Order: sequence, then structure tokens, then C-alpha cells
Amino acid sequence: MATALESAQARLDAYIAAELAVLTGGQEGRVAGRQWKKADLPEIRAAIKQLQAEVEDLKAQASGQSRLYTGVPR
Repeated sequence: MATALESAQARLDAYIAAELAVLTGGQEGRVAGRQWKKADLPEIRAAIKQLQAEVEDLKAQASGQSRLYTGVPR
């Protein structure tokens, strides 16, 4: 069974492949059983951005780090 990090990374890789397929393959690509068209690039890129953040969060959790920072006003 895949971990949450492995699953998120696999989805991220699939979306990056879909973006590349749409950009280099003409007008279409396919990921997770869904057909994507060049007009869907903003949606693909939004998913990539969200998954990149999710992967980074999961990596930070796995290493015992937190992405939360506190600041002290001066």
C-alpha cells in the first residue's frame, strides 16, 4: 500500500506528464482516465501547484519539520 507521500507524488507526476503531453503532443493529453485539452492547461497547472504544496507538506511531516513559521513583530 502506498503512503500518502507516494500517492501525492504519483499524482503530481501524472499531472506533469499530462501538461507535457498537452504542450508537446498537439492539443490533448490524458491523466486518471480524463481527457485534457490545451484549453484545460490552467486547470492542470492549478492541480500541479496544489500537489507540489501537498508533497512538500508531506515531506516536511515525514522529516519532523513544519512549514509553519512564527514571526515576532518589532
